[in-house]
Amino acid sequence: MRELIDFDRPVGLLVVALLHFIPDSDTPAKIIAGFRDALPRGSYLVLSHFSSEGDPEQVEGLQRLSKGTPTPLTLRSRAAIATLLDGFDLVEPGLVYLPQWRPDPGDEAEENPEWFNDFCAVGRKA
Repeated sequence: MRELIDFDRPVGLLVVALLHFIPDSDTPAKIIAGFRDALPRGSYLVLSHFSSEGDPEQVEGLQRLSKGTPTPLTLRSRAAIATLLDGFDLVEPGLVYLPQWRPDPGDEAEENPEWFNDFCAVGRKA
């Protein structure tokens, strides 16, 4: 890996649709902090995470669907997801529902972004 990635220069770390499969008992904040500490300054973290917020029927459906899998979802609140980004400076618009993160110019704003039950953010290590 070190032959392919120069860790003396900023890198991008994609943690997309992953952390909701890691239970609180496995300390996802500690895992991300370990990555953060290993990343060089100027690196970016891209994160998305299913949430316990949003449309209640969809949240219940997600939880019910995942219970029968080997990796059930751990849905977290926006506030809990925000703690995973500690130590990163968030790029605008910050931690928002997925369709709110930089829509294409000319696209209409999503009328009900909370229906996506998915928050996302990009953070930069200063």
